[in-house]
Amino acid sequence: MTSRERTLAIGLVSVLLAGGTLLAGIQLKNWKMRVDDGEYELEMRRAEADILLEQKDLWVKRAEWINGKQPAFTSQRDADEQLLRLVQDTGGARNIEIKQNQISNPAELPGMVAATITVQGQADFQSTMSWLYDLQQPGSFVSIPSIAITPNDEDTSQVNVAFVLQKWYRKSDS
Repeated sequence: MTSRERTLAIGLVSVLLAGGTLLAGIQLKNWKMRVDDGEYELEMRRAEADILLEQKDLWVKRAEWINGKQPAFTSQRDADEQLLRLVQDTGGARNIEIKQNQISNPAELPGMVAATITVQGQADFQSTMSWLYDLQQPGSFVSIPSIAITPNDEDTSQVNVAFVLQKWYRKSDS
């Protein structure tokens, strides 16, 4: 092998080694970024777990309160009737003109079921807000997942309210 061929071979090997080193460095950098991202995610999960463990007593007390206060689900008919009565009684107490109330399909979550009703009413703004406040007391286990309050076109001193109301019950253990 001549000196020129040897120099060319050394140059080629040097270029191949430099290219291999560059590619290996890029792969190593990508691997390190994946490991760092995984480590960061684990640290965040650990921090979240530590916070939840610190709050364990609070959540246990809340669960006990819910289990002691939330009514048990007996039948869908009873739940629907109770919810309909709640809407009529509280609406009547606040002078709400209930235009429509329609029982809907029940909603379910793990361990809970909700009677659902769609309500449309009309009253002055203050009475409407008081009515909505009355409906959603913590011990009543009532939620309003959707609501629309619009001005009444015919009587500007009143508002129209349309909402979906759910009363949540604890499923029996059996």
